[in-house]
Amino acid sequence: MTTNRWLRDCGKPVGVSDVALIKNGDHHCYAGLSTCGSGWVCPVCSAKIRFRRADEISRAIARAIEMGFGAVFVTRTIPHTAEDELRTTLGYLTEGRAWASSQKMVKRARQEAGFLGCITAKEITRGNNGWHPHTHDVEVFREPVTPPAYGKLCKEYFDKLNAFYVRQGHKPMVKGIGVKLDIITRDSDALGRYLVKLQETGVGLGNEMARGDLKKGRKGS
Repeated sequence: MTTNRWLRDCGKPVGVSDVALIKNGDHHCYAGLSTCGSGWVCPVCSAKIRFRRADEISRAIARAIEMGFGAVFVTRTIPHTAEDELRTTLGYLTEGRAWASSQKMVKRARQEAGFLGCITAKEITRGNNGWHPHTHDVEVFREPVTPPAYGKLCKEYFDKLNAFYVRQGHKPMVKGIGVKLDIITRDSDALGRYLVKLQETGVGLGNEMARGDLKKGRKGS
């Protein structure tokens, strides 16, 4: 039992008032129940908050693409085994991402591609190989990213992050796994679940970024 009073009372009736089911078209909700609003420790409130954030991300990126901007979905991770402690791998991933972004060649590649900014999410799952920390970034550019610019971004992102891991005495990454870049388009189905447009699975770019509660570790864990 948690000692957090707000979390403990989440979902319980407020006072002696009746609990009512409110229907508004296809949307249903309850009135008269307390909510803790914690996006970190409450599985119920977290799912609701993440759903709204996922919708906001999808709408924002879809609008950016419609306006002629470019967008790239970047996934970064770190080699790990079941023996690796999460605080170590997550620390290296966080520090390595920041260090790589500060390097001259990465800055140059971004500048040439027209980098404007990014939306970032951090995610942690657990599977047979232990804790699996990774980050998801949607990077926005002034215009669609060209093949040469895409190739340079892929190279510099991987090389610099891998160099950081090796300098720390950690295992090196495998190309195509440690850092992955996908160009986001509005209509293409080539990106699968990373698309802005929701696929049949119901997992779109916004959900990939924000809905950690929908994700599983490898082999279903």
